[in-house]
Amino acid sequence: MKVVDLTKALVADMRVWPGDPAVTVKAHKSIKEQGYCVTAVSFGSHCATHIDGPAHLIEGGKRIEEYPPERFFARCYVVAKGGQPVVEVANVESIPQECNGVLFAGDDTYLSCAAAKTLLERGVRLFGFSSLSCDPMDSTTFDVHHLLLGQEATLIENLASLDALAGKIVEVVALPILVAGADSAPARVIAQF
Repeated sequence: MKVVDLTKALVADMRVWPGDPAVTVKAHKSIKEQGYCVTAVSFGSHCATHIDGPAHLIEGGKRIEEYPPERFFARCYVVAKGGQPVVEVANVESIPQECNGVLFAGDDTYLSCAAAKTLLERGVRLFGFSSLSCDPMDSTTFDVHHLLLGQEATLIENLASLDALAGKIVEVVALPILVAGADSAPARVIAQF
């Protein structure tokens, strides 16, 4: 069995969604001065590899802590980056039926609403993206977010290393940090095949 880490680490001053809190990582205590080490970390709920909860865009929507742990495990098909950034219905029709999750390679890849509906109707409940958003970066309406989160799908953004897994079926474990009251949270995401 091979294991691939799909997680982008929290790094000081990393790229975040415009207007989101910056990520800071700095020494708070040191072995040399205090005899032990503590690192101070500050970040928003949508930095690095993260899982969006419905509360991110839906009033009264579920928060990350309300999902049962089994929602963060899925058999996923990895879709290769296509020639166009948008993933249409034709790009998802051949996804194997045994998959209840799908991961999309490509830093600028996003999903059309029609493709998202097709996948939801097939029972897909975990959606992962290399990009920062499942919608176009210039979207102001976030239609695909609303569609997926409205169905309480698990939505992972800013994944790493998907290009090398294109065309494969992988078992995914995507565990968000358990932050009480958070709309979303950074996550450690692992693929096994």
